[in-house]
Amino acid sequence: MTISDFLNAVTSFIRSTEVKTHVRQELKLHMKHAKNAWLEKGYTESEAEQKAIAEMGSASQLGKKLNKIHKPKWDWLIISLMALIFLFSFLPLLASPDGQYTSSILIEKKIFHIIIGIVLIFGFMWIDYRKLLRFDLYFFAGGMAISLLFLLFPNRIVNGQAFFAIGPIVVQVWTAIPFLLIAWAGFFTRRQWKLWQLLALFFISCYPILANPALEAALIYSVVVAVLFLCSHYTKKQKIVLFSSFLLMGGSLLAILISQAEPYQLSRLYGFISPEKDASGAGYLYLLLEQAISEAGWFGANEVLLIPESHTDFAFVQIVHVYGLVVGLLVASVLLIVAIRSIWIARLIQNPFGKMLIIGGVTLYSSQFIYAILIVLGLVPIIAIPIPFISYGGTSIIINAIVIGMILSVYRRKSYPKSQFS
Repeated sequence: MTISDFLNAVTSFIRSTEVKTHVRQELKLHMKHAKNAWLEKGYTESEAEQKAIAEMGSASQLGKKLNKIHKPKWDWLIISLMALIFLFSFLPLLASPDGQYTSSILIEKKIFHIIIGIVLIFGFMWIDYRKLLRFDLYFFAGGMAISLLFLLFPNRIVNGQAFFAIGPIVVQVWTAIPFLLIAWAGFFTRRQWKLWQLLALFFISCYPILANPALEAALIYSVVVAVLFLCSHYTKKQKIVLFSSFLLMGGSLLAILISQAEPYQLSRLYGFISPEKDASGAGYLYLLLEQAISEAGWFGANEVLLIPESHTDFAFVQIVHVYGLVVGLLVASVLLIVAIRSIWIARLIQNPFGKMLIIGGVTLYSSQFIYAILIVLGLVPIIAIPIPFISYGGTSIIINAIVIGMILSVYRRKSYPKSQFS
């Protein structure tokens, strides 16, 4: 039996083609070293090869053992939680007091969005995420191209924001963020970039998002990049200096914006700070949301209020108001468990690129629903940030499905031969 014959026998017991390739490479390298060691002891080529094969033991037993150790993993917990979340996503539509969101068209579109989400989740789960590292610049260019597409060639404008409609799918500039996330995970993994270069790339990528204008998307994107930077290889001093500079710049910019703001913009700010003073104007929505939550009780309000955008921006408020705090806490808990589970997976991963992907992904995912919950509590100004998978719309489904798919892709390959994680 030759080494090639032995490798064929071993890998015949391994089901996954992807794992089979990696195991074959690992064993071939190991047996080559073993053969060379026997050659140095004076054995002939044929004898050294047989000695190296004998050291490996039974091909069938080794193959079965390696198949068990390195077979792809399915995270059934996240998959099960996603099934629950998809079911919960119908609640805001079914809770509309006047039935405007329960039409067959919207329900059918929601089902179509969910199908797209499921396809994206399993599609990205099957992609070997490790192969994406070499294409980080291409993903950055792709994210830039998508954001510029919305800026320059939108085919629909709603409330001043650009949308792009392709059949039943209507998406926003948010769809650029997952591609930029993959790029930044690669940038912080490679360690070949200087800090000033990354800062330049960040400001360049922010421009088309802010010019859209999509301030809420720019906010979430900035948080994702900031968290990845905090988890990167840069020194503690560099992180402190950079964040201090950004806080100073941000505070100065905010002061300038407030000093030059238009009256209607200032009224929105005052509406958040003191909604009671402008109850019929900018403070109306804050008071309405406060009333909706206060009347909800444990099992829902007796008289359902008409909440604007209750199937999109305020979907969580609608769920709590109509179905009660019990259901609201259940939905929030499931969303939170997905984030916690993702963080736990990141702790298991040795591959730095895989770890960065999960950290960036869970930041993108969790920052959305955390902000939505803070809006419910009246702790932050109201801006249009969707709740992952719960809010109606193709954009939310697409970006978060890509995130969940990438997390499952990393988990699926967590037990692959260790050298592949270097």
